Amino acid sequence: NDTAAKCLRGLEPDVVSACTDVTGFGLAGHATEMAEASGVSLNLIAESLPALEGALDLAREFLPCGGRANLKHFKGFVASSEVPIERQLLCLDPQTSGGLLVALKPQSAGSFVQTLRAAGVPATVIGEVVERGVGEPPVHLR
Repeated sequence: NDTAAKCLRGLEPDVVSACTDVTGFGLAGHATEMAEASGVSLNLIAESLPALEGALDLAREFLPCGGRANLKHFKGFVASSEVPIERQLLCLDPQTSGGLLVALKPQSAGSFVQTLRAAGVPATVIGEVVERGVGEPPVHLR
C-alpha cells in the first residue's frame, strides 16, 4: 500500500473523499463502515472485484472464522441474488493486509487507475458511490 499511498498524495486535495485499507473486516466490512460514515451507498460490481488465482474456489469451499464473523456483523452488506456465492464470500474474507479502498471523484477514477498501474500497483474501479435512499443498504454487491 506504500506505493498506492504515495500516488494518492499526488492528487489534488478535493479528489479523494475517503480511503481505507482492507484488513480484518474484509471488503464488505470496510465498505460498509465507509458508506455509513459518509451517509451514502456503495454499489460494488461483483465481476470487477479482482481475485487471485484459486481464491474464488477457496472462498466457495471455505469461509474462515473471521469471514463468518464478518457475515454476522455487517448486516449493511447486501448481495444481489444473481451474484455467485464465491464472489459474495470473497467480499467477507478477512485480510491481514489487503489493498486500499478509495472513493474519489468519478472523473478522476480512470486516470488514477492508470497512474497506479504505471507505478506497478494492480488497480481497478470496483463500483460507484451513490446517494442512499430510505431503507437502502450501505453496500450492495451487484
